[in-house]
Amino acid sequence: MAFVRLHKFRAGSSQIPRDELRIGTTRQVNGRTISISLGREIVEQSGWEVIQVNENRQVIFLMLDEGVGDDAGFFLFTPADKNERDAYMFGSERKGSNAYVNAVLAQKLKHYVLNPEENVPPVKVEYSVEKDKSMLVAVPDFLRYNPLSYNEPPKEKVEPKPEPKRKEETRPRPTLVTVPEDKSGDEIHLNRQQRRKLASRVANALR
Repeated sequence: MAFVRLHKFRAGSSQIPRDELRIGTTRQVNGRTISISLGREIVEQSGWEVIQVNENRQVIFLMLDEGVGDDAGFFLFTPADKNERDAYMFGSERKGSNAYVNAVLAQKLKHYVLNPEENVPPVKVEYSVEKDKSMLVAVPDFLRYNPLSYNEPPKEKVEPKPEPKRKEETRPRPTLVTVPEDKSGDEIHLNRQQRRKLASRVANALR
């Protein structure tokens, strides 16, 4: 799969239902931001580590990647260690909150651009949890993929292997049986065993 790492920028977002994943956009002092809200039930389903900071706050750490090439139209969320440089921290705003939230500065996106200039309230998006605990997230309609921003690496040409040459079948040379000459001119008399051997040799020679 082809994804490009997003460098982190922390900001707030809105609260959502526990079983939904929503993405929206707002304008803040630092510029346009893309808010991401992960419902608590989704986080539990994914199996990500939840860190209890204090009685009123829980956080998770994720890497965010942009889908490019064949994976355009998707984000990839991957669980991360809190000490990793580009890990985003998603936290619950207060005790009893339904979601873990954070935001990405729009200018950090290298391969997607915002379509509208106005704010977009968080919209529900589709997602799927993979076996390795990563999550594929559908990019909302207000984000447009820029195919000119990514050059796919050249695909290696696989040369077909030459077929092995078939060995020519060689038929065995016939074994010639010479019947001894009867100088007396009389008939050659063979017993039953000798006749069988002679017939077997002749049959083998004719194959």
